[in-house]
Amino acid sequence: MVFRFFKFLFLFIVLTTVNCQLSTLYASAEFLLLPTSARSGALGGIRSAYSGVNSHPASLFEAGGNAVLFSHSLLPERTRYSFAEGILSRRNFVWSAGFAALGSDGIPGYGDAGNFTGDFSAAEQKIFIKGALRKKRWRGGVSMGVIQSRLGKKSASSVSMDLGGNWRYNEKLSLDILLENLGTPVRYDTKDESLPLDMNIGISYVPFRESLSLYLQNSSLRGMIMGSEWKVSDILTLRAGYITGDSDPALRMGFGIGWERITLDFSIFQFGDFPVREQVSLNYFWGKGNRRARFKEYLDRRMEKAVRLYRQNSLLKAHSAFSGILGADPQNREAGFYISRARLFFEGRGLFSGRGARLPERGPDLGARIFFQGALCGS
Repeated sequence: MVFRFFKFLFLFIVLTTVNCQLSTLYASAEFLLLPTSARSGALGGIRSAYSGVNSHPASLFEAGGNAVLFSHSLLPERTRYSFAEGILSRRNFVWSAGFAALGSDGIPGYGDAGNFTGDFSAAEQKIFIKGALRKKRWRGGVSMGVIQSRLGKKSASSVSMDLGGNWRYNEKLSLDILLENLGTPVRYDTKDESLPLDMNIGISYVPFRESLSLYLQNSSLRGMIMGSEWKVSDILTLRAGYITGDSDPALRMGFGIGWERITLDFSIFQFGDFPVREQVSLNYFWGKGNRRARFKEYLDRRMEKAVRLYRQNSLLKAHSAFSGILGADPQNREAGFYISRARLFFEGRGLFSGRGARLPERGPDLGARIFFQGALCGS
């Protein structure tokens, strides 16, 4: 276990060091670095396999099944950015297809002498397909896309590819690597403009089951990024992100509201020269995989609350929480384990013996008696 942890740490440090040497200048298709969802935008543009569906191909498994995702950025000056993706899941394989589009109208044009030549429009879009596989602790995926760019009456095209992988050290910690925008240059007339090649190395840490998630990522173009999200309740999640790079304002923030099959995310951020102010995402999920994922998330939150109550010696409330978990999932071993711990606790206090229970009718052990009777029924 210790060796595996140091191997994980060594791999993260080496990849981050290499990543710092890959920073490069770019001039075209900068919209490819925009966050594809409001959740990613609120986290500072984090691209992790465990931070919701984003541009990391392996993050497709975060949908938990089939899904339709749509995101739109509210931009001033007649500028708009939209993203849409459809996801189909088949056990250990997930694939998707979608598009991203950035457009602006009414851009003033000027000639070489500085004279006004009239307004023109510009647009960039990408049509893509993704595929991802998982096996034990590993997730990996690839995305292939065609980019179309138009500036006034001039147009150009390019082909791009993204490669991403994830290794899960344990239930709480994982390592991500993502190489974005490998592809051919965008050519206007005789001038070639390179795509924004970006390499991302990051770690994800979930200290308290599904309620709190922490992310740290190093991007060769955007700098060091930190993000966190806190699930306040079953329907509300708060998010924040911080970027140390000089090209972006530092702080991002946002929130998410979720129902059984629908989630609505909102974020406020700005990216480079793009005057992005707000981004809204609407997602719809369906299928057996999503029901299993939601059920697991529900049990994890209930278990976290029950364990916390148990450790605080709130035995009556803990009993109620564990009973609810066993009622929903009779095969839950962790809930059964804590019920067994309760049996040992009462035996140690002389409240129960092999021949029967000796439970007080009043006094400080009355709550323990009530809890233990419930524990016997639950076991």
